[in-house]
Amino acid sequence: MESYRIRKTLKFILFLFLPLAIIFSCSNDDDRPEEIEITISVEDLTLNVDEFPETNYVLGRVHAETNRGSLRYTLQEQNPHDALLINESTGELLVKDSSLFNFDVNPIITATVKVSNEDIFENANITIHINEPQASAYHSMIDEDNIWVNESYTGDGMSDTFIQRKMYIKDQETVNGKVYFNLYTRVIDYKFGTRGWGRHDNSVGEEIFLYRIREDVETKKVYSLDSDNNEVLLYDFSLSMNGIVDLWDPTTNLYITQEVSEITEITLLDGETRKMITFESGTSIIESIGYNRVSTRGAASLIGFFNDNTLLLKDQYHEFGEDFWEEGKAPQITIDGFSLVNNEAIFKSELISDGGNYVENNILEKGICWSTTPNPTVEDNHTSEFVNEHAHDPEVATLKKFYSSVSNIGFQPNSVYYFRSYSKNSNGIAYSETEYQINSGFLTSSLFTQLLSKEYFEGSYRIRLKGGITSNNFPSEAGIVEKGFARSIKNENDKPVHGPFEVSFLPVEEGNLDDFELETVFSRGDSYGYRVVFYWSYVKFDDGQVVYGEQLVVPAD
Repeated sequence: MESYRIRKTLKFILFLFLPLAIIFSCSNDDDRPEEIEITISVEDLTLNVDEFPETNYVLGRVHAETNRGSLRYTLQEQNPHDALLINESTGELLVKDSSLFNFDVNPIITATVKVSNEDIFENANITIHINEPQASAYHSMIDEDNIWVNESYTGDGMSDTFIQRKMYIKDQETVNGKVYFNLYTRVIDYKFGTRGWGRHDNSVGEEIFLYRIREDVETKKVYSLDSDNNEVLLYDFSLSMNGIVDLWDPTTNLYITQEVSEITEITLLDGETRKMITFESGTSIIESIGYNRVSTRGAASLIGFFNDNTLLLKDQYHEFGEDFWEEGKAPQITIDGFSLVNNEAIFKSELISDGGNYVENNILEKGICWSTTPNPTVEDNHTSEFVNEHAHDPEVATLKKFYSSVSNIGFQPNSVYYFRSYSKNSNGIAYSETEYQINSGFLTSSLFTQLLSKEYFEGSYRIRLKGGITSNNFPSEAGIVEKGFARSIKNENDKPVHGPFEVSFLPVEEGNLDDFELETVFSRGDSYGYRVVFYWSYVKFDDGQVVYGEQLVVPAD
């Protein structure tokens, strides 16, 4: 009986705990999470863009979704290579190399983007169509209202020279059955400087023919003629990126191979735009204008462009305005001194201003005028000097300083004459404020200058000079206070001496006015070259007037 009770009790316990075990077992199964499979959905991307968008320009975004976690975007393939970039987190597609977005070379750009989440990925196909560029209106280069202003520079470490020229079109000719226009140039400004000093001349030079040009508007090309009248290609404004072309260089008369490195647009001062083509060499050309920048040393670069006197283009380093070609004022001129040399008056004048404009034939005339009454004009007696001395460049007429001589021919005896400088441009005639009075007696008197001997010793020369009056018509009231020799020492490569200006005086006490002598010494030369010494006999008067004899040149040979 006892055993039976034990078995019964065990059955009861089992019966009591079995449901609990089942309950706990069921409870653990309900709390275990189910495994969720990652899914990714992507969309292919098709775009249309214009040529040459900016670098890092956002083209669009690859659209993709996932059911959990985050996505990563990677460029797997692209054609052409390096055209695109992608943001790995957002899927934004960007421009990497703008030059590859070229309709002529790559009308379609393709790529494959891998969109991944852990080990799961999908690919999106990218197709980018480059829009065909719309043909813009071509702007012709040949226009007789065009004026180009360019500047060339040369320097040798010691000095700098800047020359500005205007270029313009006028007249036309038929050559080989085709019509060409003539291109001319003039110097309009000239600057020369050496170690702290400089000169600036608004001098208008002579008109110089450059070459003939012809334009084919349909092909957007400009042609010229070489020295044998063969047609050569001067400009090609139809070029596209990476284009290679042989362009004629008029300065060397040779073809130069140019490769396009960049095509941009520039905005003119009137708001219009022009195509600018830049080559690997650094040279650039602008549609309707021509060369903007050149790479050849010493060649001219464009600094200003006008149409019908309206400024359309200028560089940042030069001052141009709408009044650049307007008429200026009358010139400004001074007379800085004179010398009486053997029946001749030599005047030194300086042009302070040519009137401030750049009109052709700006300085039409210059010289000295004189009469027996004060304030002489060109209506009286005058010299006329249109041709100017050239300096440093054969194209440049230097107007700053000039010398004029007046002989005693036609002068009345014992009369006072008045002299002053004048200069004439298209706006009028200007006269120097200073005028000089000269008694004609000084102009009709003369002296001689003679070399008696010349001896060399220890790097110097000892010379003996002789001078004296050969014709004495000096005014009776003029008293002579000194006689002797005037001297000017120059190096052999210096400019010509126009007369006894800036001289030193070597007075002589002994002898009479008809015959006096001087012994003097000068050194042979130095590291700058042999010396050349100029001597003039002279007599000086109590009113300060000096009359010189004929010039004597003594070289150090």
